[in-house]
Amino acid sequence: MRTPEQRAAQELSERFSKIEHRGTLGESFSRLKSGIDGLSQMAATRNPFDTPEGHRVKVGKQAQKLQQQLGKILETARGEHLRQSGSLSGQAVERLNLRPNRFESEIRQVLLRMPTHADRLQWLQEISKDVSNGPVLGALLEAPAALHGIAPDALRSIERDFIQNNAPDLIQKQSDLDQALDIVTALHRTAERIASSHQDHAELQRIEQDAARAEAAAAEVQKALA
Repeated sequence: MRTPEQRAAQELSERFSKIEHRGTLGESFSRLKSGIDGLSQMAATRNPFDTPEGHRVKVGKQAQKLQQQLGKILETARGEHLRQSGSLSGQAVERLNLRPNRFESEIRQVLLRMPTHADRLQWLQEISKDVSNGPVLGALLEAPAALHGIAPDALRSIERDFIQNNAPDLIQKQSDLDQALDIVTALHRTAERIASSHQDHAELQRIEQDAARAEAAAAEVQKALA
């Protein structure tokens, strides 16, 4: 019978397989899933030549190895997510010409002269529907809010709307990538729980101490018989 953690890992695997644009995050997911499957299989299958205590020691050591790898795997996944997100942002800049042109100062002045923040937002929402207005947004994206009067969160929302209107495939790829990282992170938490469940440090230490005493006693017997 599978544990709740194993069922959770399987559900996450099914969800991950349905994501179309997951980039290189699949490698991190596979490493986590393989670690979970391997440890679970090892815990469920005892070598007939091993005592129950010896089996627990083997499984506990394997769980320790897995736990030592988990942090690095998640760090790699986060780094890949950041790199690929940057690549998508770069594609948006290139495709939609989200760069300031020689009129960038005038564009910002037009906005500052508008009476209210709501007026500025309404104007920007209108221009975001036209793909040729990339340089207008480009004049604002890297400039301080004091130069154009648009709150940073509002400006990022308008940028997203502009990309959604004119390059929706890039928004979908970013959404898939974000979802993939969320699932990798959830699988990482599941792997941590599984690894921890096989590590009763006090019990493993007791078993190893008992084994060491038994080996020492056997050695004494062999010496006496020699």
